[in-house]
Amino acid sequence: WEANRTLIVTYQDVRTKNKHDNLWTVAKHAWGKARNPEQLFRYLDKTMADKRTEEYFWVAMSHLTPSTMDVLLNLTGGIRKLTNKIARSVTKWYRDIWWEEVNIVATDFFLSNN
Repeated sequence: WEANRTLIVTYQDVRTKNKHDNLWTVAKHAWGKARNPEQLFRYLDKTMADKRTEEYFWVAMSHLTPSTMDVLLNLTGGIRKLTNKIARSVTKWYRDIWWEEVNIVATDFFLSNN
């Protein structure tokens, strides 16, 4: 609080949330289930336009999503490699294109985001 910043913590379980005044209800997630950077960009670009006037918090899920076979056979090299594949692009997209439109961004391994 000394830094004059606000931290919002959402919680999906309503009973738990109702026991704690400092928890917010879960934010809606926009998850594109994209398997490559181009699919993710198209999904997020459309979502940003569609949600521009929403009056609730929503989360732009900025992840690539492996298929079941990708995970079972380790075809993508794991979540860390998937994240590294997209992280710098995601940072650029939000910094240069969507900086006025998004309210919450979710990424994995945020240190990869530059």
